[in-house]
Amino acid sequence: MVRIYARKYTVLVVVILFIFFGVLVFIASNVKSSDAKKPNHLSGRIHPEKMSNKLFPPPEIVPADTNEAKQQQNILIGNKVNDELRPKLEVNHNVHAFYYAWYGNEATDGKYSHWNHPFLPHWEKRISELYATGKTHKPPDDIGANFYPLLGAYSSRDPVLLRKHMEQFVLAKIGVLVLSWYPPEKADEEGSPASEQFIHSFLKLANAYNLKVCFHIEPYAGRNASSVKEDLKHIIEQYGSHPAFYRTKDPRQLAVNARDLPLVYVYDSYLTPAEDWNKILTHKESKNSIRGTEYDALVIGLFVERAHKETIRMAGFDGFYTYFASSGFTYGSKQANWMSLKLYARDENLIFIPSIGPGYIDTNVRPWNDKNTKHRDNGNYYETSWKKAVEGDIPSFISITSFNEWHEGTQIEPAMSEKSVFVDHILGKPKSGTFQYESYGKNPDLYLDLTRNWVEIFTDMKH
Repeated sequence: MVRIYARKYTVLVVVILFIFFGVLVFIASNVKSSDAKKPNHLSGRIHPEKMSNKLFPPPEIVPADTNEAKQQQNILIGNKVNDELRPKLEVNHNVHAFYYAWYGNEATDGKYSHWNHPFLPHWEKRISELYATGKTHKPPDDIGANFYPLLGAYSSRDPVLLRKHMEQFVLAKIGVLVLSWYPPEKADEEGSPASEQFIHSFLKLANAYNLKVCFHIEPYAGRNASSVKEDLKHIIEQYGSHPAFYRTKDPRQLAVNARDLPLVYVYDSYLTPAEDWNKILTHKESKNSIRGTEYDALVIGLFVERAHKETIRMAGFDGFYTYFASSGFTYGSKQANWMSLKLYARDENLIFIPSIGPGYIDTNVRPWNDKNTKHRDNGNYYETSWKKAVEGDIPSFISITSFNEWHEGTQIEPAMSEKSVFVDHILGKPKSGTFQYESYGKNPDLYLDLTRNWVEIFTDMKH
């Protein structure tokens, strides 16, 4: 019996020893294998994309909503709107930016429009003779502007371009595009008429981005008060039922159930006598008046000279805007006068819409106009404009001059940080050489970023 137990114990000990040595061999094998997987910093470069996620887990994904601007970008995927997230496209529809759809290029339109802008003459012949008056720029590299667009010499008819612009409006939180508008078959001297189809497509695209569109009626040949009344009828009949067509409550009306009205800007409204405007813009019982009709609107005139305090009131405009981004170029655009203009508007029950801008420079189309240049000062000029606009009484609306008026250098659209071109006439002078475009500095999106910050401040103030 002792031998049997001894034999059993012997076998048991052997089995235990076998298992023990087997485990040691297994551990040693794995240690060697593990050492082989460690990066050898002396033998060559590591390629993380070839490594297992189990060994090298992916970096932590930061939630999009920790950065509101990034969250807006996440909604805009591949030039298309993520419909599920569309309600989160937060913009302020009380902030308006003047928008120009007059640009054309050879790839889309068969010819360049506006980028090839000529050097404009001075009203004094002796001054015009000092410059290459009438000579045109030669795009795509030589354009009629002091800055060069990050998106190049684009076409306003390019749907990809338009989507990109809509994205930039959303990222800046601007809610309304103020579209430069001429009646059908009319256009400015450098552009082509915008078709009804284009405007309908423009509205449809804006709606996809939770943006609204209102109209900036330009001073076309033959424009008068009666023709503007017809323009309003056309605009409202053609586009008024579209969800992207901008309507808003009259801020002077306290009634909760006040009617939403279209808002239109009338550029150079002072060219028409106040008494003519009065016939369509007052509450007089007249078949010519738009008041109380289906074509009623908030009609905003341009305030230029100090004397326009009287003419704006007499004309029957609902309010006024200042447009020009060069402070001091006109009485209305001088930011130091905005406080008194707010008081005047309050006393006369008018809507005051200050027009802020990032700067002004147009010497690549008006080479003799350098005295009105307002340098951007790395965004400080723009921020000062915003501060002046919200000082004292907070306005119901703010307008921005401009999103993309490149000729006058008032654009907030991204520009190239560095661009030069050899030209025949440097700033219109009879001298060839290399022309260096102006820049925002290292950040092409600087003015979109500043706009977003100020729109948020303005929104908080209004609340």
